[in-house]
Amino acid sequence: MKRTRLNILFALISGFFVLGSFHTSAQQNPMDPSSTSYLFIGNSFTYMNEMPKLFDAIATNAGKNVYVKSDTKGGANFEEHSNRPSVYKSIRSHKWDNVILQGYSREFIHAASYVDSATVPYLNKILDSIYANNPCTNVYFFMTWGYEEGFGGYEYTKDYEGMADTIHGGYLRIGEHYQLPVVPVGKVWKNVKTSSRAKLYIHDKFHPNIRGSYLAASTFFSAFYDEENENFRPKGVSKKWGKFIANEAYEWVHNNREMYSLDQQESLVSWKYNVDGTVNATFHATYPNTLSYKWVINESDTINGQSGNFVFSDDSPGTIELVVTSECGTRKYWFSVPMALHRDGRLTRREKRLLKKQ
Repeated sequence: MKRTRLNILFALISGFFVLGSFHTSAQQNPMDPSSTSYLFIGNSFTYMNEMPKLFDAIATNAGKNVYVKSDTKGGANFEEHSNRPSVYKSIRSHKWDNVILQGYSREFIHAASYVDSATVPYLNKILDSIYANNPCTNVYFFMTWGYEEGFGGYEYTKDYEGMADTIHGGYLRIGEHYQLPVVPVGKVWKNVKTSSRAKLYIHDKFHPNIRGSYLAASTFFSAFYDEENENFRPKGVSKKWGKFIANEAYEWVHNNREMYSLDQQESLVSWKYNVDGTVNATFHATYPNTLSYKWVINESDTINGQSGNFVFSDDSPGTIELVVTSECGTRKYWFSVPMALHRDGRLTRREKRLLKKQ
């Protein structure tokens, strides 16, 4: 695009594809209506290595405008979360687009009857607060992973494989119970662990090391955007492992969106740069109990319907606003042509050389 050439050069020179540093809090603006907000509620499996900030950095470096916060307490299950005043204060602090819920690591290895009495009432209390604050909030469950040596409390969880599979089934059941999607971090963890020699735990064999937290953040990114993390990895994760883990996360999530009900709560836009300088956008959205979908192109043109496409000219602003009207109210999401798209476009030889050096 003609108007973006200086921006392209600036991005190339300043290192648009950043590895090993966080670009988060200073850029976040909770009052920006074009940002997508995320609140993580969980325990140490969430806060280790500042995983929500890793997700924030992945999304930001992929050109997403996000606002990310967390409320966590080590060892907390959903009963304890439901009794923490800070949880409700965090929920009320913003009209959240997305809330991610993570309980105690062994919470869903028990029989269904036990979960229904020991967990569901407290989840109900938390969910009631979320929907009272914003009826259109998208809620997700954070599927955790098995301990490296399993858990001896039950015969079927005494080794890693058994515990991992039991947790997987438990989260699928709770997701079905509430008709809510599950982000399959634990399943991606198992895929990486069993197909490679990647070390994902710290010394206690429960908690994640930096690779494990990076795996979780990459899985969340692929779950929310149906894209592979290609532009960010933190210090402590090598290029080789970073690429492998991000690809494993994307491939599993992309190919199994229906299994985890991610395809029932999403708005996705894919972009393609054309050789003539135009950009093609293909978009699709699915939300429960929806009455209408409206896509507003460059604040003027309107396309109605669940899916569509549009070709932006080379001097177009390249923005899309999605307005979803549902029984819960109105959701709004914003998208814009990502700068990264232009790296394979009509760049000069010098620009391409600069890109290769990044």
